[in-house]
Amino acid sequence: MNQMKSLLTVLSLMLSASVWSETTAGENPVALVRSVEIGDHAVSVQFADGRMQSIPVPHEIESLDYSARFLDINFDGHPDLVIDDNLGANQLSEVFLYHPKARLFSQEADWKMNGLHLNPRRKLVCGLHRISNTQYEIQILTKNGRIEHVIFDYERNAGTSEMTRQSLSREFFEALEQRCLN
Repeated sequence: MNQMKSLLTVLSLMLSASVWSETTAGENPVALVRSVEIGDHAVSVQFADGRMQSIPVPHEIESLDYSARFLDINFDGHPDLVIDDNLGANQLSEVFLYHPKARLFSQEADWKMNGLHLNPRRKLVCGLHRISNTQYEIQILTKNGRIEHVIFDYERNAGTSEMTRQSLSREFFEALEQRCLN
C-alpha cells in the first residue's frame, strides 16, 4: 500500500510540475525565422534578420520525410524548433530550444520524443507511443529536462513506471494519458 501511495505521489508531483519557464515577451516564429532547410547532415535556419544557423544532425535523414515546425515547448514565450520524421502515429520529434539571449536554437537536440503532444493548459509535454500491438508508452518531460517513461501492456494488464520501478493499473495509465491529452 505504501509503495502504491509513493508511486501516486511521485507521478502526481511530476504531472503537476510545469516545464521550466521564464516570463519573457514571446516572438512570432514567422517574424523570427525566414526559412528552415533540412539537409543530409544539417538543419539550416535563416532568421528574418539575415543571420544563418547550421545545426549538425548526427544521423542520416535523407531516407525519411522530415518537416520543421515551431512550438513553444518550454513555455517561455519563444518558439522552439521541432523537426518531425513524419512516420505517422509513432512520429519521432527532435526539439531544439530557442535561446533568446544568444538568439539561436540549440546546436543539438535537447531531447527526442515519440508522438509529441503539447498540453499548454497544464504546461505538460508528453509523448504517446505505441511500442507493439499490446504495449503503449507515455513519455513525460519533467521539470529538470529528463524524460520519464511509463509503459502499459494491455495483454498482460500490467504497467510499470521507469522512474519508480513500481507497477501501475490500467486505470492509472489511462488517467495519465488523459492528463497529457486534456
